[in-house]
Amino acid sequence: MKKIIFKISIVVYIVSNISFANSITIKGVVKVKGSVPHTYIVIEDIKSKKDYKITNASDFNLTKIQNSAINVELNITKEAIGASFPTTANIIKIKN
Repeated sequence: MKKIIFKISIVVYIVSNISFANSITIKGVVKVKGSVPHTYIVIEDIKSKKDYKITNASDFNLTKIQNSAINVELNITKEAIGASFPTTANIIKIKN
């Protein structure tokens, strides 16, 4: 019985750590990048100047707050592949 409880607690611990492993909080500026048919919204981190391409920008109406600094919690979905392909992320919540 103790072995089963121990194994279950280890599985729960591992699963909980995996789900939050790619979550970060940054302060950045909302910008639109790309050329006309291929524009996308990024948040440029103020400290590191790293761009995070936001995939769920329409859920938060980020086009209305361009060039504004915001604090956001992001979930990283894909790491950057050079300058042309920035890190892809989803916004979890906007903090003020």
